[in-house]
Amino acid sequence: VKLDKVTFKMFNDGATQSYALQTGEVDAAYNVSMSELAKYSDNDSFTVSTSPGGRTDYGFMNQNGQLGDKTLRRALIMCADRETYCSALLNNAFIPGCTPFPPTLDYGYGELTDSCAYDVEGANELLDEAGYADIDGDGYREAPDGSKIDLQYVTYTTRPELGIISESFQLSCKDIGIKVSLNHTDSDTCYNRMGVGDYDILVMNINAVSTGDPENFIRSYYTCPTPENQNYNTFGYYNAEFEELISTLGNTFAPDERAEIVKQASRILMDEAVSIYFCYPVMNIVSKAEVEGFKSETSDYYWLTENVQIVN
Repeated sequence: VKLDKVTFKMFNDGATQSYALQTGEVDAAYNVSMSELAKYSDNDSFTVSTSPGGRTDYGFMNQNGQLGDKTLRRALIMCADRETYCSALLNNAFIPGCTPFPPTLDYGYGELTDSCAYDVEGANELLDEAGYADIDGDGYREAPDGSKIDLQYVTYTTRPELGIISESFQLSCKDIGIKVSLNHTDSDTCYNRMGVGDYDILVMNINAVSTGDPENFIRSYYTCPTPENQNYNTFGYYNAEFEELISTLGNTFAPDERAEIVKQASRILMDEAVSIYFCYPVMNIVSKAEVEGFKSETSDYYWLTENVQIVN
């Protein structure tokens, strides 16, 4: 091992992290904000390492409230212009979302048809036909039973793209007459609110294939919780066919057969509009030029190895 000591520092926002890198407070930084990354790309004082990621920005939708209506969930996904979010707002540092799992591995990206592709006009037609209408003339639709809709959108501030996505998505929802209120908090509070189901839409960036296989993620977030298996599915999702597939997955060992089961499970999640798959980040690490061996990895782990050193 070539280093005697390593100190890790946590930053609550991307600008502060970038400033620490520029001033020499830190030697390397993981996941530099897409708005800051350009400062380092053509700067000989720094090295930028990127890699395809295994993460997805998930928007979990709580079916225990007004989002129990699949039509409303579908409309919300259809109004999200994920292509524009990634190209115009996230500087192409993210890949537009479609499937539950990123294109890094063979779990259906580019193969499964997006049944809720971007279509604002189609989303409005769905809501019109289902009886969602702006009764009081305030620019936002009421539910078919006349109740107000004000969806509580919860996310955290640590990852810079989440704030950009939330504000953009709020405007997208306004285009179809759905009111969304933003709740930006820290990651611990966000996880706590997810644990008790205190949200309508909750957006998190999660490494769904940290071991190259998504089974653990699926069980933790999408299978029905039981007394023996309490998990993060506090949003009321249950599908018997889906449960059977995941049970079969647990007893299947051939990689190609496992991949096929995951694709089938993903197809169900997409068709039932269970979550919004906003985007997949391209991972990055920025380091001082004198730092060697510190590079971004698709696994999202193991950045720090015995080969990392500072050459003076």
